[in-house]
Amino acid sequence: VYVADTRNKTGKEQAFAAHTAVTMGHYSQEVLRSYIQTSEPMDKAGSYGIQGIGSFLVTHVEGSYTNVVGLPLARVLEVLVSWGVIVPRQG
Repeated sequence: VYVADTRNKTGKEQAFAAHTAVTMGHYSQEVLRSYIQTSEPMDKAGSYGIQGIGSFLVTHVEGSYTNVVGLPLARVLEVLVSWGVIVPRQG
């Protein structure tokens, strides 16, 4: 992930990677073919949609769920808060 603060031309930028381990269950060819027939996996990295029908394939996620969906949101927010781009409300 590459994040850059271009609002005030501060020049702040940061690149990082997030690691998430996804464990998939063991399913019959019939079940997997049925999932393929939904067309959901056709435009997905990894050929499944954890946020959709393909969620049944996943038995365990270790790490950031949002990283699997496409963006490690907690890490991105951490960077933006540290830069003062996002300021948490008090109280």
